[in-house]
Amino acid sequence: MFVTEFGTQTASGDGGNSFTRAQQYIDPMARKKISWSNWNYSDGERSGAVRPLEAAGVRVRDRTRTPDDFPTG
Repeated sequence: MFVTEFGTQTASGDGGNSFTRAQQYIDPMARKKISWSNWNYSDGERSGAVRPLEAAGVRVRDRTRTPDDFPTG
């Protein structure tokens, strides 16, 4: 299983960041060992853009740098 189009703002990819709410999704995914990716990796003008590193980009980058305890093979 893999979760796609996950972000920290509203479904439009804009608006304020809700890192607390986003963490409520990340925690169960980590417990259940479900992989995920962030939406939206772009240099767009929306607050959800990860590149250049806006607040959402910094948060997602830092989270992905923290390895899960998934088996490695």
